[in-house]
Amino acid sequence: MKKMAIVTMAAVAAFAAAAMPTEAEFAKASEEVQAALKAQIAAWQKGEMSDGDLAGLMLLNADKFKDEARHYACLQAAFAAAVRSGDAALAANAIEKIAADTKDFGKEEERKLVKKAFEKVDAEKLKDFPRALEVERAKIMHTTPVSHVTVATIVKMKMIRVPTLILKPPMTLADAVALLNRAGKEYDPWKEGVKIVLKTVEGESVPAVPRVRTNSISLYDAVQLVTRCSGYDFEVKGDSAIVFKKGGAEKK
Repeated sequence: MKKMAIVTMAAVAAFAAAAMPTEAEFAKASEEVQAALKAQIAAWQKGEMSDGDLAGLMLLNADKFKDEARHYACLQAAFAAAVRSGDAALAANAIEKIAADTKDFGKEEERKLVKKAFEKVDAEKLKDFPRALEVERAKIMHTTPVSHVTVATIVKMKMIRVPTLILKPPMTLADAVALLNRAGKEYDPWKEGVKIVLKTVEGESVPAVPRVRTNSISLYDAVQLVTRCSGYDFEVKGDSAIVFKKGGAEKK
């Protein structure tokens, strides 16, 4: 987490203060995140959630903690769970997130927090892992600096489960996307959902959706089902899912 610089201009400082959540709002958010995380960890302990999904969940929620100790504990837990699942890409995203958030603290602080992450993993599990981890870290450095957000969003979409999904004409794909946005918020433990955006070009007609009825489907699979059967596709980029026509609208 980056330290906020002190701004001396009174007007700018007043505007920034007005835009920031209050201490009480921060505390409430942390309590809500902790409660939801505890419920998910309990599900993991019962074997109802994989290590990979737990890693993604921890990675996704690290930024919701104002307290730095909790923030980095979340990232370290994400790394450990990713290693247990054998997911080098997810583990690399957790380590790169630690590196990015300690940029202003210096290399010594980064090394200390990364070391703590490694200490959370059984030595036997780590035996052949460092090489794969470095390969994935190198990929991140040469692609996008926010790839950890994309990974976490995909995991979140797979964890949000829609009890019943019913679509039928004359509903259009735009209607379906709006419905999935609402469902994502309703069935997300944090009531945030995932932003699903339909990208079209001028003059493009949005098709009607075919009849769809399914039970207990993940938000990720629901978006995939609706887009594919409408002749569209989607891609998760950052914290959003972009729906676009195959060979049509650009994925931006």
